[in-house]
Amino acid sequence: MEFLMLPPEVNSARILGGPGPGPLLVAATAWAELSEDLAASANAVSSVISGLAGGSGSAWQGAAAAAMASRRPPMSRW
Repeated sequence: MEFLMLPPEVNSARILGGPGPGPLLVAATAWAELSEDLAASANAVSSVISGLAGGSGSAWQGAAAAAMASRRPPMSRW
């Protein structure tokens, strides 16, 4: 912790002379976009699995299909 060893003027200059909020705002925007992309992907996967395991005429049948379909909701929430 250098803050305790340096004079207040130096600490203040370091804090106020930094890059400002710009990089943090850019990072926040990127995280928000990633969140939207992940939500869209989760919805797409959920829709595909529902379609594949959706009933008697579905492409997925049997115990493995039922097991996968049952794991979809927890994975989508995650």
